[in-house]
Amino acid sequence: MSKHGLNLPEVIEKHDAGRAVASLRNYYWSRYPGDHPSEQKSYTGAWFDEFDPSGTRSSHPNEFTADDLVSVELLSVRVPGVAVRRLLLDPDFGKQITDLLERIPVGMPIWDAREPVDEDWAPWRLENLLRSVDRIDVTTASKLIARKRPNLYPVNDKVVRKLVRPDSAPKDWSFVGAIQGAFQDGDLREFLAKVRQKAGLPDAVPLLRIFDVLAWMQIKG
Repeated sequence: MSKHGLNLPEVIEKHDAGRAVASLRNYYWSRYPGDHPSEQKSYTGAWFDEFDPSGTRSSHPNEFTADDLVSVELLSVRVPGVAVRRLLLDPDFGKQITDLLERIPVGMPIWDAREPVDEDWAPWRLENLLRSVDRIDVTTASKLIARKRPNLYPVNDKVVRKLVRPDSAPKDWSFVGAIQGAFQDGDLREFLAKVRQKAGLPDAVPLLRIFDVLAWMQIKG
């Protein structure tokens, strides 16, 4: 197991800024008109980070909106109708969500989170609440939370999870806990910020997403 408690994506482990920037530009190529051939594969997730067609994202930090549900579908998951109804139309369920989100500071980065990442941690309780809805799994739940708290909660995609989980990981290994531990490393954060800037991406694309995209592109790109 690495010193970070997880396997870093290769370009991060080797501090290969050139390849990292190329991977980011490949994923986010739709931001660079005329810079890629017409046959370039389009990744709809490139628009997840700033998706806000109604212009109301900043005014609804503690509740899920229709924009939020559409945004996670840009990351290749489908929010089923039963979940849409619970998330948007059930006032009691909505209040439970709001109560938990109000306990999670807007803008807090994962490396500044001081509460233990355990069953009492508000984001984890929110994930469990979301997963109580029929047909919302861990991946969909994490993408929903990442939408509301993008600097704090990582996307827990099975492809990325498989890549970063060490073979020697204990049974109680936690993806979120391992990510939180890794992001205590200032050198890691500095590298991710550097390649984000070199790729021409705004700060609105959080470092957690830079990590996620570099891991995902290692496997899928």
